[in-house]
This record gives sequence, structure tokens and C-alpha cells, in this order.
Amino acid sequence: TSGPERLRMLRFLGAVDPDIARQIVKELALTRKGQKTRRAEVRAVETVKLTKKEYQFEISTSGVRAKQLTLNDFGRVAQATVEIMKAKSKGTPLTVGVAYDARPTSKGFADRVAETAAANDATVLYIEGDPSPTPFAGFAGSADKNIAIVLQITASHNPLEWNGTKFLVNGWPAPDYLVKEILAQANQLESYKHAPLVELKAQGKIKTLDPAADYEARLDRVFKLDELKKKIDAFKSQNPDFAL
Repeated sequence: TSGPERLRMLRFLGAVDPDIARQIVKELALTRKGQKTRRAEVRAVETVKLTKKEYQFEISTSGVRAKQLTLNDFGRVAQATVEIMKAKSKGTPLTVGVAYDARPTSKGFADRVAETAAANDATVLYIEGDPSPTPFAGFAGSADKNIAIVLQITASHNPLEWNGTKFLVNGWPAPDYLVKEILAQANQLESYKHAPLVELKAQGKIKTLDPAADYEARLDRVFKLDELKKKIDAFKSQNPDFAL
């Protein structure tokens, strides 16, 4: 984006969530710094201390949604997710998928989730889509068998100023018992860790996953898109006044 467009975006995000605006400014600065220095070492992981006034999560459909969520809330969720999934993996290296919807705040929140998961020694696969609908994120989680869980940043059908996360396992909504376990852990945390996104990417701790071609092929097999298009075209030709 151009300078004026970026400034307008930052002003809008600042009105919605100042923390995200500051995060974007920080990431832009790190990007420029990384381009100049090409540093290969990840900066020391930062530990964010939490207060007793943090939002207390309650389970929603396959995750959590709320109007007042902040960067720290998403850091807490990511920290808790990694801790719970590591305990269940019994020493197997953990891979986490991250995706986000089209809400103005979603990319910033997804970045914090990725930063936190990677800072806690999980491999993060950032699902390309920019943005990604939940079915696409779920497919990515089922297509790559290394992914233990996907965190999809979305508030589903709720208003634009809301946000949240859905937990997806093997392409499906995570079972309630797992969601409750993660959120209970997040509610108890006193701190969480994260490191700069740009530097984590440079170290290969955060990678990208682009399942678009496989997703389109799956849709074609299931819905037979070419045949469906022919039927729609035939219907339209016989019913020119009917709008599809």
C-alpha cells in the first residue's frame, strides 16, 4: 500500500484498537530494519506480564468471541493453546496453524498468535489466504497432517468490532472439552511470551502454507464445478429473466 493509504489504515485501526496500530508500526519498522541488516538471530523473547483485570474467557461456538478483546487476550489464548497441546503431544514437536478473516483487526491479532506460539517453540504455519474463510482454514489443517490445531481469528457472524478465535482440529471444530481446557488455562495465566514476527519468520519458526490449489481441487471433486456451471448456464438460457 502507498504511504497515504497506510496512514489511513493505521488511523482506522487506532480507533478500533490502539494496540494493533502500535503493533503494525512496530512490524513495519522491523521489516525495514531486517531488510537493511538481514539479521539471522531472533531477538530475546519478551515476556508480557498480565494483570488480574484481564478478560475472563467463556466458551462460544468452537472458540471464543467478544467485543473487547485485545492483543494480550490473543497472546494468552495462543500461550494456553501451546501449553495444552504440548502436554497432549507427549514430546512430539508441535505444529500450529494460524489464519484470519477479513475484519480490520484480525491480521494484527493473528500475528500476535503466531508470535506467541513460535516463541513457545511451536512451529507455526501461517495459512495463506489473506484473508481466509473458516472452511479454507479447516481444510488446511486437515491437509497438513503435522498441524495439531488451527487458530482461526474470526468473530463469525458478530459485528465488525468484535473478534475472537475458532479452534479447528483435523478440519473440524475442536471438541468442547478441548476448548474449555484451553480457555481455562488462558484465564489462569500470569504472563505470556512473544517475539517479533519478522525475526521469527527469518529463523523459519513461522512458515507459510498455501493450500489453495488443493482446496480448489477438493471443491471440484465434491461439487463437480464444471458440470454445475453447465447446469446453471442451461437454466439461465431457458429462464433469461431469472437472476442467479
